[in-house]
Amino acid sequence: MSDVDDSPESNSTNLPAPSRQKAMDWSLVLASQGIAHFIASPDEAGKWSLRIASVDVSRASKSIREYEAENRTRPWQQPYLEGRIVFDWVALVWVVALIVIHALSESHPLLKKSGVMHGTDVSHGEWWRLVTATMLHADWGHLASNLAIGFVLLGLVMGRWGTATGMLAALVAGVAGNLGNWLVRSEQMGLGASGVVMGCVGLLAVQPPRAGQPQQRIWAGLFAGVGGAAMLFMLLGLDPRADVLAHAGGFVCGLLLAMLLRTFSVLYHHRRCNLIGTILLAGLVLAAWKCTIPPAASAPHS
Repeated sequence: MSDVDDSPESNSTNLPAPSRQKAMDWSLVLASQGIAHFIASPDEAGKWSLRIASVDVSRASKSIREYEAENRTRPWQQPYLEGRIVFDWVALVWVVALIVIHALSESHPLLKKSGVMHGTDVSHGEWWRLVTATMLHADWGHLASNLAIGFVLLGLVMGRWGTATGMLAALVAGVAGNLGNWLVRSEQMGLGASGVVMGCVGLLAVQPPRAGQPQQRIWAGLFAGVGGAAMLFMLLGLDPRADVLAHAGGFVCGLLLAMLLRTFSVLYHHRRCNLIGTILLAGLVLAAWKCTIPPAASAPHS
């Protein structure tokens, strides 16, 4: 943050900010452009602003507009707590998809048989079970228990890391949980979205970088986030009746993916990356389910 003369005679202008967090974010934007400024103390009404030299106001405003255009929330993303958290309602697509898939698996048992996680079959090349098993459930009660908490956590993950990027990361975490389970217990069977849910817990353990945040607060925030997520994992993921190994694999993978996303913010900020994430997500899901159809069923009748 650069210094600007704060005296009454200074030829400077106040640029209003809607909140303290926005003022800090905009400060980082201006600092990256080499624009001299500082965050002014809130006025009597509690409003924040940036003090900028008048000659730089036009350039500063343009930089902030470009930043806001790149990082604006979409109509389906709802900010809460003064924008500190964002919930993405596109998570409802995941809810509806799992309900439809379960209904189909109830009426077509072969679908569940071909898609359930079975380590022995995975060892024989049926890789798609690692993916499809995250979308299958034993019964309606099993599905409801995963959707009840999964919808909220996935919506927060998608609000934090991007609609497509967040959903893809959660699915990858669930697949990683099944993969770890298979590597440790090669004959293990399982199904359910709980690995995805635990992956969401890991993905929420780490926050994106904040503008102007002191280094010591960054580390304190990381430790607090990981510690809170670990406690939530112990509460939700260590049920002895559940597949604890798959839960742990999903949680650890989600945590690692969150660290990756935090380090490379372009992966969730850039529109092109979210578009690529959409293509990868759709391609992975469609390819996995296509593989569940037996060759005899898909072959034309002679």
